[in-house]
Amino acid sequence: MQIALIILCILCLIIAMLCRSLVHTLLHHYYAFDNKFNADDYWWMPSQSWMNKYKIHWTIDLFSWRVAKFPIPVQVSDAFHLFNTIELGAYTFIISILTILAFGMWWSGLIAFAITGALMVLVFNFGYNRLWR
Repeated sequence: MQIALIILCILCLIIAMLCRSLVHTLLHHYYAFDNKFNADDYWWMPSQSWMNKYKIHWTIDLFSWRVAKFPIPVQVSDAFHLFNTIELGAYTFIISILTILAFGMWWSGLIAFAITGALMVLVFNFGYNRLWR
């Protein structure tokens, strides 16, 4: 069981690093990426795709009435935000697995996952909204 969890940690780290390398490629070498993959700028180009969070909306229609229209979550609005979210999720999952290995109880991993996720959101929002701007 411990070997399987360690292998899962390694796989999560590989996923996180692939996501990180893709995000950095999109930020710093977009045109090389675009030439290689013929990317759709609307989704892939960070200087343009960040606006999707304001343009794309989910709608809820009930029969012929529009019940709600709201922006999609920023985490899935473009490639940059999606792959950042996957990377952070992989780190959170690694912390959860290591907590299970340390304490030997599966529920300790759930608690670690919840605490780590909440801390990431709180610290990010503090830095983004209060500290850096």
